[in-house]
Amino acid sequence: MESLNVALPPALMYDSAESRAILSTRRTISIKPTTGTSVSSASTSDIVQFKLPNSGVLSNCYLRYKITGAITAGSASSSNTRQTSQLVPDPYAPSAAMIRRLVVASSDGTEITNVNNYHHYCSIMARYKNSKDWSETYGANTEGTPSFPEGDAGFVGFNNTALDGNAAAAAAVGVGLNKGWEMNAKRLARDWNGDNTIVHKFQAGILDQKNEAMLPLALLGSGMNVYLHLADKNEVFRAVPDQANDAGVLGSALDLHPQTDAGVASYSLSDIELVCDLIFYPPEVMASIQEKLCGGLKIRTDRIRVQTNAVSQESNVVILNEHARSVNSVFFGVRNSAEKSNGRREECEYYKQPAHNSSAIKEFQLQVGSENVPTNPCKFGAQSFVELEKAMKAVFDEDYKFGNQIRKDDYEKVQVQDTAAAGSGGAGASPGSALMGVNLKSHPEIPSIMSGKSASSGSIPISLTLDFDGGSNLGSAELETFVVSDQVLEMLADGSCLVHK
Repeated sequence: MESLNVALPPALMYDSAESRAILSTRRTISIKPTTGTSVSSASTSDIVQFKLPNSGVLSNCYLRYKITGAITAGSASSSNTRQTSQLVPDPYAPSAAMIRRLVVASSDGTEITNVNNYHHYCSIMARYKNSKDWSETYGANTEGTPSFPEGDAGFVGFNNTALDGNAAAAAAVGVGLNKGWEMNAKRLARDWNGDNTIVHKFQAGILDQKNEAMLPLALLGSGMNVYLHLADKNEVFRAVPDQANDAGVLGSALDLHPQTDAGVASYSLSDIELVCDLIFYPPEVMASIQEKLCGGLKIRTDRIRVQTNAVSQESNVVILNEHARSVNSVFFGVRNSAEKSNGRREECEYYKQPAHNSSAIKEFQLQVGSENVPTNPCKFGAQSFVELEKAMKAVFDEDYKFGNQIRKDDYEKVQVQDTAAAGSGGAGASPGSALMGVNLKSHPEIPSIMSGKSASSGSIPISLTLDFDGGSNLGSAELETFVVSDQVLEMLADGSCLVHK
């Protein structure tokens, strides 16, 4: 022990109080879209474009906008009075619900980031990362995630005896809580028919909040461009029957299917802006960065490749069309194709059993090159849930832990058949979250290095085998897959960029 060096505790180090960082200035600026600050009756043909400034160094940025939804109530009849009265967005990432595709391009037009179904990806990441506490506090204040209303939560219980008007008998029997009453109350607490100001922090690509490297915008030519391809109205919102009039005696409004002629009428965006934190450094610092650009300044970012495939057989083999040098993880889930862009159903819902009376997911396995991952097929349920957590670590880091939003019933959800004529058969209060994943990254504890599955040839053939426990009623089953890999962005002195995949 006597031969070891002596180390003082940090509290006794007494670092110099005169130490300071390099001279710099931070400014927060707002950038208006070149396409205009508002979009009326938005659709998939609309694109919001921003041009980043060619000054300073970008520390981080976020999107701020105001969104206004509108409903089509539908006609009332004696047999079905389930008119719509409210709209609800995705409960996990509502701020991303209107972004169908995210594209970031350099000044010379090179696409640095291109993520299709960006709103789906954000929803998946958020539901397994964020906690209920985060959702009800920070998330509710910034992006509109569900939180309890300040007032009373009405119509959360029911009592069949009370329907006969026998108050004494009702009191004796007691009151039971409706299925999903808590999530139902939280999601209906915000009025999305009116104006809502929302903030969205980017979750993928070069603008991802997880990236540590800052972008030297002052040295990247005439300015980078950000393109937001907007989603269809029925992808952004889901129309919901009236909670007080219809659900008071029938249960939670989100459990009821609205009128077939009811739905989402439109949504509009206004007051759109990109808020950027820029840091300005002295000339000698910028000259040092310029020297690095002359030799090619390289930073690592993620690349997300999305594809959808029909999985209508008991055993399905899907070729994943991704060619990358470092694949970190693969996420996938089974949807019902009839629910895509359907304003009366959830847009981002993944099922264990994707249709009424259909077969259920049994197991899966990846074939990466000549290797099976895992060695034996992974069974859906407890094992796939653990493997999903490992796959998430490859996106975030080794310290990642699941949030507490996904219950067992959400993970093993069975698709509910539409029975609009009876006013029941709604999608439910909580979207299905039957996601699966495989981690291919060797060292998730070091997120700054590329340690995904690689091959000397520069690309890896990947296929996925997904098995159901039978072949019944799988005609509408659709597999959505997200392959997350590394790419290297090389920034050059003339402001152009090269992307190495």
